[in-house]
Amino acid sequence: MILAVALGALLLGGPAEPASVGREVGPAAVSLTVDACPAVPRDQLARLLALELEAPVLPPEQAGEHAVRVQIACAGTTVRIAVDDPEAGSQLRRATVFPPEREDVVVRLVALAISELVLTSRVAMSVENAQDTQVQRAAPAPPAPDVVAQGGRAYVLVLGQALGPFSGVGTGWGGGLRLGWAFGRPWLQRSSARVGPVADVELGAATTSVDRTLGSVQVSLWSATLRALLRVRAGRAWVDVGGGGRFGLAQLQGQPMDATVARGGGAAGTWAGPVAYAGLGAHFGHLVVALGIEGGRVLRMVSGTVDDGPPISIDGNWACATVAAGWGE
Repeated sequence: MILAVALGALLLGGPAEPASVGREVGPAAVSLTVDACPAVPRDQLARLLALELEAPVLPPEQAGEHAVRVQIACAGTTVRIAVDDPEAGSQLRRATVFPPEREDVVVRLVALAISELVLTSRVAMSVENAQDTQVQRAAPAPPAPDVVAQGGRAYVLVLGQALGPFSGVGTGWGGGLRLGWAFGRPWLQRSSARVGPVADVELGAATTSVDRTLGSVQVSLWSATLRALLRVRAGRAWVDVGGGGRFGLAQLQGQPMDATVARGGGAAGTWAGPVAYAGLGAHFGHLVVALGIEGGRVLRMVSGTVDDGPPISIDGNWACATVAAGWGE
C-alpha cells in the first residue's frame, strides 16, 4: 500500500512540470553516497535511481563536479536525504521515518523520495532558464513618452511691476497676471540644456502721481503684453529672451490743490508700442518664480496739459521690471 501511494504521488506530481516546460530536465549524472544505512543497500538504491531518473548513478569520485550529489544517512528508522544540485544552485533536505515492518520496500521508497527532490530542483532550474530566454528574446519596450516634454509646460503667475518713466510721468507701481506656454518640442537640445519657444501674455495695471504747483495728476495705466520668447533651459532654471508688443489704456486725472484757483480735468486714451524682454526663472515642483525686465517705446501716446508746466504724456521710452511667482508644470 505504501509503495502504491508513493508511486501514485510521484506519477501525479513529478512529471507534470517537466512536460509543461517542454524540455528534458533530468540530471546528466548522480553522485550517490550512503552512510550507515543497512536497510538501504547502495547498489540496489543506485539501480532504482538510474531507472527513475534515466541517468547514471556513480560513486562521488567518478561523478564529476556537475553531477547532482545525493547523500543518505540513517538513524534508526529515520532516513535523512540531502540533495545538492550545483547547476541549479539548490540544496534540498528531507527526513523520513519508515516503519520497520516494511523493510522490503524501504529502498524503493527512498529511491522515489530522492527522485522527487532531484526533479524538483531540475524543474525549478528549467523554468528559470525558460523565463530568462523569454526576457532575452523580448523586444525592448520603448521608453515612456515624456508627457511634459511633448505636451508643453503651462504656467500662471501673479506679478508685481514697476513701469515708467514715459515723458515726465515717473515710475508707476502695480501688479498683474502672466499666462504662458512653453512648447514641448525643443528647437535645440544638448545634454545639459534645451532651447525652445515660449509664448506668454501679461495683463497688468500701474498707478502713479505727478505733483505740480497747482495740484497733482493721477496717472492710471492698464495694459496687455504679448510676447514671443526663446527659452534656454538647464535643469530647474531658464533664461528668456524675446519681444512683442504692449497695448493699453491710460487715464490722466488732474486734482487741484485749491479748487478756487484751478480746475481739475482728465484725459484718457489708448497707447501702444513694441517691447524687448529678458528674464530669469526657475521651478521647484509646481512652484515657479521669475524675474524680468522689459524695454519699449511708445508709438501711440496719450497726453494731458497742465497750465503751470509742460504736458504729462504716456510717450517716449519706458521700462518695466517684474517679479512673479505662481503655478507651473
